[in-house]
Amino acid sequence: MFITKTLCIAGAMFIAQQNSEPNTFPENYAVNVEMWWRQLPFIERINSAADAGFKHIEFWPWQGKDIDAIAKVCDERNIEVAIFLTIWFIASFYATTKGVRFVLQATPVLAIGLGAFMGITWDYATKWVNKELKLNKLLASSTIFLILMLLMIQPIQAGYASAYS
Repeated sequence: MFITKTLCIAGAMFIAQQNSEPNTFPENYAVNVEMWWRQLPFIERINSAADAGFKHIEFWPWQGKDIDAIAKVCDERNIEVAIFLTIWFIASFYATTKGVRFVLQATPVLAIGLGAFMGITWDYATKWVNKELKLNKLLASSTIFLILMLLMIQPIQAGYASAYS
Protein backbone atom coordinates (compact mmCIF):
# COMPACT_ATOMS: atom_id res chain seq x y z
CA MET A 1 0.00 0.00 0.00
CA PHE A 2 2.81 2.41 0.87
CA ILE A 3 4.54 1.70 -2.46
CA THR A 4 1.31 2.33 -4.38
CA LYS A 5 0.74 5.67 -2.64
CA THR A 6 4.34 6.68 -3.20
CA LEU A 7 4.15 5.84 -6.91
CA CYS A 8 0.89 7.79 -7.27
CA ILE A 9 2.36 10.86 -5.60
CA ALA A 10 5.56 10.60 -7.63
CA GLY A 11 3.52 10.28 -10.83
CA ALA A 12 1.44 13.34 -9.94
CA MET A 13 4.60 15.32 -9.19
CA PHE A 14 6.13 14.24 -12.52
CA ILE A 15 3.00 15.27 -14.40
CA ALA A 16 2.92 18.62 -12.62
CA GLN A 17 6.55 19.26 -13.65
CA GLN A 18 5.81 18.39 -17.30
CA ASN A 19 2.96 20.87 -17.50
CA SER A 20 3.78 24.39 -18.69
CA GLU A 21 1.38 26.09 -16.28
CA PRO A 22 2.35 25.92 -12.61
CA ASN A 23 -0.10 24.26 -10.20
CA THR A 24 -2.29 22.79 -12.92
CA PHE A 25 -2.74 19.24 -14.09
CA PRO A 26 -3.55 18.01 -17.59
CA GLU A 27 -7.23 17.93 -18.46
CA ASN A 28 -7.49 14.15 -18.33
CA TYR A 29 -6.59 13.76 -14.63
CA ALA A 30 -9.17 13.73 -11.86
CA VAL A 31 -8.59 13.84 -8.13
CA ASN A 32 -10.66 11.64 -5.85
CA VAL A 33 -11.97 14.01 -3.19
CA GLU A 34 -13.01 11.06 -1.04
CA MET A 35 -9.33 10.26 -0.46
CA TRP A 36 -7.65 13.66 -0.58
CA TRP A 37 -8.10 16.49 1.94
CA ARG A 38 -10.09 14.21 4.27
CA GLN A 39 -9.77 16.65 7.16
CA LEU A 40 -11.91 19.18 5.27
CA PRO A 41 -15.68 19.19 4.78
CA PHE A 42 -16.70 17.70 1.45
CA ILE A 43 -17.45 20.99 -0.34
CA GLU A 44 -14.11 22.45 0.78
CA ARG A 45 -12.37 19.45 -0.77
CA ILE A 46 -13.71 20.51 -4.15
CA ASN A 47 -12.32 24.00 -3.59
CA SER A 48 -8.97 22.49 -2.59
CA ALA A 49 -8.93 20.41 -5.78
CA ALA A 50 -9.57 23.56 -7.82
CA ASP A 51 -6.84 25.41 -5.90
CA ALA A 52 -4.44 22.55 -6.67
CA GLY A 53 -5.17 22.96 -10.39
CA PHE A 54 -7.42 19.97 -11.02
CA LYS A 55 -10.20 20.44 -13.56
CA HIS A 56 -11.96 17.15 -12.74
CA ILE A 57 -12.97 15.47 -9.48
CA GLU A 58 -14.46 12.14 -8.61
CA PHE A 59 -16.27 10.86 -5.56
CA TRP A 60 -17.88 7.56 -4.77
CA PRO A 61 -21.23 7.52 -3.02
CA TRP A 62 -23.73 10.22 -3.81
CA GLN A 63 -25.89 9.29 -0.83
CA GLY A 64 -25.60 11.72 2.05
CA LYS A 65 -24.09 14.48 -0.09
CA ASP A 66 -25.71 17.76 -1.05
CA ILE A 67 -25.69 17.34 -4.83
CA ASP A 68 -27.03 20.87 -5.41
CA ALA A 69 -24.20 22.39 -3.36
CA ILE A 70 -21.65 20.20 -5.16
CA ALA A 71 -23.03 21.32 -8.55
CA LYS A 72 -22.94 24.97 -7.46
CA VAL A 73 -19.32 24.81 -6.30
CA CYS A 74 -18.29 22.87 -9.41
CA ASP A 75 -19.92 25.51 -11.63
CA GLU A 76 -18.30 28.36 -9.71
CA ARG A 77 -14.84 26.79 -9.80
CA ASN A 78 -15.14 25.34 -13.34
CA ILE A 79 -14.72 21.76 -12.08
CA GLU A 80 -16.30 18.71 -13.71
CA VAL A 81 -17.25 15.47 -11.99
CA ALA A 82 -15.66 12.42 -13.62
CA ILE A 83 -15.93 8.66 -13.11
CA PHE A 84 -18.92 8.99 -10.78
CA LEU A 85 -21.01 6.57 -12.79
CA THR A 86 -18.11 4.24 -13.58
CA ILE A 87 -17.46 3.36 -9.94
CA TRP A 88 -21.15 2.72 -9.36
CA PHE A 89 -21.26 0.60 -12.51
CA ILE A 90 -18.28 -1.51 -11.43
CA ALA A 91 -19.60 -1.98 -7.90
CA SER A 92 -23.05 -2.96 -9.15
CA PHE A 93 -21.68 -5.53 -11.55
CA TYR A 94 -19.31 -6.91 -8.94
CA ALA A 95 -22.32 -7.41 -6.67
CA THR A 96 -24.01 -9.49 -9.39
CA THR A 97 -21.23 -12.08 -8.97
CA LYS A 98 -22.47 -12.66 -5.42
CA GLY A 99 -25.86 -13.95 -6.47
CA VAL A 100 -28.84 -13.51 -8.74
CA ARG A 101 -30.63 -11.37 -6.16
CA PHE A 102 -28.11 -8.57 -6.82
CA VAL A 103 -28.76 -8.41 -10.57
CA LEU A 104 -31.64 -5.96 -10.08
CA GLN A 105 -29.20 -3.65 -8.30
CA ALA A 106 -27.52 -3.05 -11.67
CA THR A 107 -30.73 -1.82 -13.33
CA PRO A 108 -30.53 1.86 -12.28
CA VAL A 109 -26.90 2.24 -13.28
CA LEU A 110 -27.56 0.61 -16.63
CA ALA A 111 -30.55 2.87 -17.23
CA ILE A 112 -28.55 6.00 -16.40
CA GLY A 113 -25.59 4.79 -18.45
CA LEU A 114 -27.81 4.01 -21.44
CA GLY A 115 -29.54 7.37 -21.12
CA ALA A 116 -26.20 9.18 -20.99
CA PHE A 117 -24.93 7.21 -23.98
CA MET A 118 -28.05 7.96 -26.01
CA GLY A 119 -27.88 11.65 -25.09
CA ILE A 120 -24.23 11.97 -26.04
CA THR A 121 -24.79 10.02 -29.25
CA TRP A 122 -27.76 12.23 -30.12
CA ASP A 123 -25.75 15.39 -29.46
CA TYR A 124 -22.73 14.34 -31.55
CA ALA A 125 -24.85 12.91 -34.37
CA THR A 126 -27.01 16.04 -34.53
CA LYS A 127 -23.95 18.28 -34.71
CA TRP A 128 -22.40 16.08 -37.38
CA VAL A 129 -25.56 16.00 -39.51
CA ASN A 130 -25.94 19.79 -39.17
CA LYS A 131 -22.35 20.36 -40.22
CA GLU A 132 -21.94 17.78 -42.97
CA LEU A 133 -25.40 17.53 -44.49
CA LYS A 134 -26.39 21.12 -43.72
CA LEU A 135 -29.88 20.16 -42.56
CA ASN A 136 -32.13 22.26 -40.37
CA LYS A 137 -31.18 21.72 -36.71
CA LEU A 138 -34.72 20.82 -35.64
CA LEU A 139 -35.11 18.34 -38.50
CA ALA A 140 -31.70 16.78 -37.85
CA SER A 141 -32.20 16.44 -34.09
CA SER A 142 -35.71 14.98 -34.54
CA THR A 143 -34.48 12.45 -37.12
CA ILE A 144 -31.55 11.32 -34.96
CA PHE A 145 -33.88 11.01 -31.97
CA LEU A 146 -36.29 8.81 -33.93
CA ILE A 147 -33.46 6.60 -35.17
CA LEU A 148 -32.15 6.13 -31.63
CA MET A 149 -35.64 5.33 -30.34
CA LEU A 150 -36.10 2.75 -33.11
CA LEU A 151 -33.01 1.01 -31.76
CA MET A 152 -34.79 0.67 -28.42
CA ILE A 153 -37.81 -1.27 -29.71
CA GLN A 154 -36.21 -4.73 -29.62
CA PRO A 155 -34.68 -4.40 -26.11
CA ILE A 156 -37.98 -3.12 -24.71
CA GLN A 157 -39.91 -5.99 -26.35
CA ALA A 158 -37.38 -8.47 -24.96
CA GLY A 159 -37.80 -6.97 -21.49
CA TYR A 160 -41.56 -7.31 -21.66
CA ALA A 161 -41.27 -10.88 -22.94
CA SER A 162 -38.94 -11.94 -20.13
CA ALA A 163 -41.05 -10.14 -17.50
CA TYR A 164 -44.30 -11.78 -18.56
CA SER A 165 -42.93 -15.29 -19.18
